[in-house]
Amino acid sequence: KAEAAATLDEEQLIAFFSYFYVAVGLGSFLLQAAVGDKAVKWLGLGGAMLAWPLAILMTGAVALVMRTLITVTLLRASANLFYNSFFRTGFELLYTPIPAAHKRTGKVMIDVGADRAGDMIGAVIVMGLLLLPAAISSTALLITALLLATVCAVVILVLQRNYSRQLASNLQTGTLELENDQPVDPLASRTLHMTQQVIHRDVLLEEIARRRALGETQAELDRPSEEPVDAAGASAATLEPLPIPAGTDPTTESILILRGDDDSRIRRVLTSREMTPELVPHAIRLLNRQPVLQEALRALRGAARRSPGQLVDALLDPFQSGRVRRRLPIVLAYSDSPIAIHGLAAVLADPDPNVRYRAARGLERIRRRSPRADMPKEELDAVIEKELKSLQRLRQSGGEIGRATVQRLEMVFLLLGAIGDPITVELTWNALHGDDRWLKGTALEYLENRLPIEMWNRLKPLLDATSEEVAREKRTAEEAARELRSAADRLKEVRTPAPADTLMADEDPRLADAPVNHESGESTAR
Repeated sequence: KAEAAATLDEEQLIAFFSYFYVAVGLGSFLLQAAVGDKAVKWLGLGGAMLAWPLAILMTGAVALVMRTLITVTLLRASANLFYNSFFRTGFELLYTPIPAAHKRTGKVMIDVGADRAGDMIGAVIVMGLLLLPAAISSTALLITALLLATVCAVVILVLQRNYSRQLASNLQTGTLELENDQPVDPLASRTLHMTQQVIHRDVLLEEIARRRALGETQAELDRPSEEPVDAAGASAATLEPLPIPAGTDPTTESILILRGDDDSRIRRVLTSREMTPELVPHAIRLLNRQPVLQEALRALRGAARRSPGQLVDALLDPFQSGRVRRRLPIVLAYSDSPIAIHGLAAVLADPDPNVRYRAARGLERIRRRSPRADMPKEELDAVIEKELKSLQRLRQSGGEIGRATVQRLEMVFLLLGAIGDPITVELTWNALHGDDRWLKGTALEYLENRLPIEMWNRLKPLLDATSEEVAREKRTAEEAARELRSAADRLKEVRTPAPADTLMADEDPRLADAPVNHESGESTAR
């Protein structure tokens, strides 16, 4: 206004400001109508909000170097345009994940109290700067505006980070409330309109547990290692120590037994001897022997912390048995050694999809137990990007969406969990394929704001394509579960032991050893 007053006469000022406010109002409307809701989709929540301070910084720098009415007008016009369109669109979304009890008071304080307080503080700053000599006051005003725009950009980045944290908290607690009269932009409306009910954390966890229980018989692996069970069902703590003939080296004797065929004596060694580096290679080969698999897995878990290098060497050995290599990530998941982490990351390029999947799950389990574990983020990001591109090409070529595709997509989520917060990512995965559409909307919004834009653009269509396959599998599993319950009611006296391969493979039934045909998505052992 000062620049216009210094340049134009009184009559020209009226016409100038009339045209200016009409142009800014019409431009804001057209910009919001054309790309307002798309701005958040293209730039993300923080990017849409950052458009406002960045526009001030760019046009302000030009005005600072070349002071004319045109450059100052461009500065003010761009500030108004981006504030009323991009910034307000992103800013309104910040209220979405806030609990209603806090939102009611916070929104009034922010939209009215903080906004008016900002006007007053701004006026005081201007009054103070105008006390300076006229030659430097206008320059000081511009510099102050640029500094405040920089502070605004920093605050926006903090808000975006806290927004993602609040979404993650909502996923973990299972609560997200949306007031009926809350104004939201089209993107938030599409994301959150699906239902008006709230799911609680215990309901979600029950659903996760129910899905796992449909085929999971792996609880045997979670028994305390101090009380392993042999083939006869007796506690190893009651077994007598392995007799060692006088004059015989105990390590040599143990190696000979582990290389032998006597399963009973092998179990005694695995349950009564510590897996020293000399014994580890011979215990690894026992992962291929079903009768002693459970004891071998438990014995090697302790060795995973002390001898991760030997386990990684066996995992990366292309001449090693495929079944052994598929089971080694289960063991390495109990080590937080950098050697184990980088070994699992290296095998993510293995041609065997089951090895890759288990390696991803192993990294995710390590992150769960050791949140501060140093993961090779760049390597994992590259694997995720490669996997998403491959799945995208498969979908574009009209390939069938089967179990193999779902498993590969789940592997992507496991790697995301290994990089970030595994609990939140797991809840997100289950929410996306659950029945609660409200929680699914929260999960989608969390991913959209958490992932890089290019990764999200590749992931979103794949989630839509695989949801039908997951729903079909879920219906099939539920029907099978009902049939099993019905048969169990008729045959209560019958006790059929679970298949040994399922019992020993891993804590997750999806890690069965049967290879997967990527063309059909069907297990060849089905």
